[in-house]
Amino acid sequence: MEKKLYPVSIKFAVHVHATEDEKKVLLAIKNIFPENIDFKMKKFTYTGYYGNSIMRFEGTILRPKYAKEIFEYIFSKIEGIIYPEWIVERFDKKTNTLYLRLDKQVAYLGKIMLGWGDDIIHISFKFPGFLKIDSKKLEEIIEKLRKKKSEEL
Repeated sequence: MEKKLYPVSIKFAVHVHATEDEKKVLLAIKNIFPENIDFKMKKFTYTGYYGNSIMRFEGTILRPKYAKEIFEYIFSKIEGIIYPEWIVERFDKKTNTLYLRLDKQVAYLGKIMLGWGDDIIHISFKFPGFLKIDSKKLEEIIEKLRKKKSEEL
C-alpha cells in the first residue's frame, strides 16, 4: 500500500446532550481508537434551544504516525452498511479530507459503524494537500483494509 495515501492528521468531535451520560460518550470515543493512542479533547458548553446544556468535545491528532494507525484501525474494524462509491459523498477533493460520521451508540458498545442522523461522532481525516487523491483510489485502499480484517477472522 502506498505510504503517501494515509492521512496526516485527524479531527474528531462529539456532542453530549443533557439526557446523555458524559462518561459513556467519552468511552464511545475511546472505543473507536486503538488502545495505545493518547489524545486530549477540549470541552465546550452551549445552551440548547430549550435551555438545556449541550457539551461538545473536540480533539485533533497531528502526528501522521498516529493518524495512519487510527485510519487503519477504524477501517479494519468498521461494520455495517458500506455501499459502492460511498467514499465519493464523504471525500472533499478540494481539501483532501475524508469525513466520517460514526454511530455513537454502537461505538459505546465497542463496535465501529457508519452513522446517520445526530447521534454520531464526527471524524475528519486530512490527507497531504499536495497530493491529488481521487475517491475511487481511496475506496480501494479502504476495501483492502476491510478485506484484511475478514481474512484474519
